[in-house]
Amino acid sequence: MHFQTVVISGLFFVAALSVLTGCQSIQEAMAKQQEEIAQQDDAYCRSIGLNFGTDQYAQCRMLKTQLRQQAQAQVAANSTAMLATAGTLMAPQPAPAVQPLPNILPQQTRCQSYGATTNCTTY
Repeated sequence: MHFQTVVISGLFFVAALSVLTGCQSIQEAMAKQQEEIAQQDDAYCRSIGLNFGTDQYAQCRMLKTQLRQQAQAQVAANSTAMLATAGTLMAPQPAPAVQPLPNILPQQTRCQSYGATTNCTTY
């Protein structure tokens, strides 16, 4: 969970850095961010007692890279799912079926009698 926050913060950092630097290219900003990540990974692996050049140190660095890639993939998947959900919510909805209005006009009834039979019509 904390790692995703770091990744998202890093992405915002690159975006903000590219806006603020103006002349600095995005490639330069990304290279700088990658260098900072490498320094952070190095500091972490050293903080748990691993020495540069050992197999354990190399495994630590690879694990940090894999975790970062998994977190980035999860963020991308979540973003894709959010966009898909937003697209569904914003999709045009079918118009409701039109119901006939009730007749509220006064009705008239006419009756005609033929002998013992009476026929009435209401309209």
